[in-house]
Order: sequence, then C-alpha cells, then structure tokens
Amino acid sequence: MSIQRFLITGGGTGGHIYPALAIAAELKARHPKASFLYVGGARGLESELVPREGYDFVALDVSGLSRKSGLKAIVSACKAAVSVFRAIGIVRKFAPDAVIGTGGYASFPVGAAALLCGRPLILHEQNVYPGLANRILARFAKGIAISWESSKDGFKDGAEVVHTGNPIRTSIANTTRPEGEARLKLAHGPFTVLVFGGSQGAVRINEAAIGAMKLSKGSGVRYILATGNANYEKYSSKAKAEGLDFSKDFNESGKASYVVPYIHDMAAALAASDLVVSRAGALTLAEITANGIPSVLVPHPYVPDDVQRKNARAMEENGAAVVIEDPELDGEKLARAVTALAAEPERLEAMGKAAKKLAMPKAASLVADLVERHMRGGDAR
Repeated sequence: MSIQRFLITGGGTGGHIYPALAIAAELKARHPKASFLYVGGARGLESELVPREGYDFVALDVSGLSRKSGLKAIVSACKAAVSVFRAIGIVRKFAPDAVIGTGGYASFPVGAAALLCGRPLILHEQNVYPGLANRILARFAKGIAISWESSKDGFKDGAEVVHTGNPIRTSIANTTRPEGEARLKLAHGPFTVLVFGGSQGAVRINEAAIGAMKLSKGSGVRYILATGNANYEKYSSKAKAEGLDFSKDFNESGKASYVVPYIHDMAAALAASDLVVSRAGALTLAEITANGIPSVLVPHPYVPDDVQRKNARAMEENGAAVVIEDPELDGEKLARAVTALAAEPERLEAMGKAAKKLAMPKAASLVADLVERHMRGGDAR
C-alpha cells in the first residue's frame, strides 16, 4: 500500500515541536514520496522551526485554552471554535491518510477536525501526566504513543496505547564527548556542569548558577550557563561583578566557566557534560536520558497540571536525578549538590546508567509503526 499524505500538528513550545519533527523525519525516511503538512499556531515557535526543516506549514490563530471563568475563557473558547472550523477546511483539502498530534494548544483544533472528518488520529504524549489537549482528544484517537510507562493510567478509553518514549533529533544521542568538546572548542578534563532553563532561560536557575559558580571558584568544576537571550546582559554583568573567570565565546579555550546567551549545538554541549542542571520539560529529559547524563532538576512551578514536577519526580524515583524545588533553589544549595555529586563518581555513574535505562532511542520508529497501523486504509507494511 502506498501512503500519500501525513498531517502533523503540535506546538507552542519546543517540547511539542521537536518530537513532531522527529516523527515526520522518520515517516519521510520510510515514505520519501509522501506529502507532509504541518499545522500549528501563528505565534508559536513552530511558525519558525517547521518551515526551516522544509515542511509546508499552515498557521492557525489559536491560543491556549483558558482554565478560568470570565471573559478570557469565552474569548479562548470562541477562538478555539473558529480554529476548528478552519482546520476542518484544511483537513478536507489536504485529505491526509493520518493525522499525528503531539499536544499543545495548537494541536486541539486540528485533532478535533481530523475526528470530525473521519481521519485517523494518532497522538503522542511527552509528559508523565497528559496535557489537556491530548486528554480530550484521546477519547476518540486510534492510537496513543506515550513517553512514560506510568502515563497509561491517563488513557483508558479504548485506543491502542504504546510506550514509545519521546522522539528526539538523531544528533542528540550520537555525539561522543571528544566530538562535543571539539565542536565547542572546550579543553578536555574538568568536571563540567551544563546549566540551562529552556530556550528562554530561567531567572531562578540563572541566579543560582552565578551563586554556585562564585562558591565553586578554584574547585576545578567548569560551568556552562545558557542564560537565554533576554537575560544574557544581566547575568554576564553579574558574573563579571563577581570576578568569575568566564567567557561568552566557546572559542576562548581554558576558561573556568562559560556564560552564553544560547547554545545552538546542544548535542555537543550535552555530550561534553558530566552533569546537567535544568528544568524538567519532557524534551529536555528525553535528551538527558538519551545521553545517560545525571541531572539536578528544578521543575517549573507554574506549568499546567504541574507536569514538570511529575516528570522530575519520575526521574528521581528511577535513580537518574536529584530534584530541587524552585522556591528552595539558591547558589549555596546548588553548589552543595554539584560538589557532593562531583565527589561521588560511583553515584554519578549509577545515576547515568539509570538515566540511560529510561532512554528509548527508537521512539520515532515506534511512533511511526503506530501511525502505520492505524492510518486510513489499514496496515501499510
């Protein structure tokens, strides 16, 4: 059977977009003559990232569903209804053999349109606790791919549920430490701690990292702090005021630490690191586990359904991470955690092995298998 058309949706954050792109890449490799269309939000990151990857992109004017009563909730519901009607037109015109949704507010109207048009809907859920859009759509989906085994409890309505893991870019798991250090021009040797708070940075993590770097001066620990573009001037100035030996340019080899606005080659940075300090978004955890890196996780306290805390605790329960709650994080506590872990290589090794056990490197392939089983017309393989 020849598969002709795939419609993919999901967005708002990289945690929804990058898995969608990884699934698309796997399907494209299997079906090079197939047509692909990505439908997402006009203001989400997908509007920039998806066209850059060469996929046709259609934008919907949609925003997150408001969980509060009042005018905002009414406006949000109206926008969602309008987006569903527009998405119906897109689905009818493109006539996909399968619709794949990876969550986020942008995926809801497209998933609803797929169901109303009788097109098979397959969902992927990145977090331990399913997001709102996927929880609603799951009742009518054909297949659901989950990143955590425990997520099965959130889907009990008859769809085929498969533990696939979270699809990531192939480069993330295929870079060695020597390659990572060479690409970033880092000197080999120091215990390296990679600190970041997502693509936009995180103020609490930035503050704690600068404090920890000050307390760790002369310890031989090398920090790489990605502050986020908007926060760079503030925290590079703080690092300078504290007298830290740092650079914003990886080309300056031999510096005690690096404070940079953004890391474009995250595969290299992860490969070059002994420990990661980060938020607990699903994509971040998938990339950490793929590399088998121990982590100190600081879950974001204000995300819907508290999913980051649930993600982080799942990592901790499996022995792969140490969790520090956001309100408790400061430079002293972070420095103590890093120093303790750096002094216990056997514990670090055990944490890395535990992280690696949680990785599912064939996630994109398993999701593609699920799509093919439930696409329009039946099994394609």
